[in-house]
Amino acid sequence: MISYGRRAWEGSARELLCELSIVAGDLRELRGWPHTPRGLTGAVQRVAPGLRAQGVAVAWGDREPTRERKRIIRLQTLEE
Repeated sequence: MISYGRRAWEGSARELLCELSIVAGDLRELRGWPHTPRGLTGAVQRVAPGLRAQGVAVAWGDREPTRERKRIIRLQTLEE
């Protein structure tokens, strides 16, 4: 399951970093914890195969046509 029983999550890397930071608590102080949305994006890309192996699909949306050009990340549990 994804974060507190959710089966799916969708949002920007900034939103995901914010949610993970709340849940992680003291883990944020560990070396290697991403401090920027860009760092989190790279980390998610590196661990995506492991997430898939654990039943969590990772998908990347197209960039928004706005000035910010946010890219949406989708996390979803795979059906068993």
